[in-house]
Amino acid sequence: MNPSIATSIGFAAAIGVNYHFQYHWTFAASGSHKSTFTRYVTVTVAMMFVNTAIFWMLTEQWGFGYILAQCLATGVVMIANFNINRRYTFASLKSL
Repeated sequence: MNPSIATSIGFAAAIGVNYHFQYHWTFAASGSHKSTFTRYVTVTVAMMFVNTAIFWMLTEQWGFGYILAQCLATGVVMIANFNINRRYTFASLKSL
């Protein structure tokens, strides 16, 4: 399987599990699941595209090995994802 497709599938498969843990544990959110999950999916899909773009650039354009490329892409996306989710997805609707 193409590594860029494989990393996208893996990223998408984690959406439900990650939402549950981030809602209840990481951010201890109290907002409605309808609005919070909608925001979460929007942010997550955007981050999946960022992850795939970084991975593709590193492997196809710069010749990095796929393991190193995935580690670097994951690191960038993890930091961006956490900050966006903290400030937007799981933030109080009153503070937005």
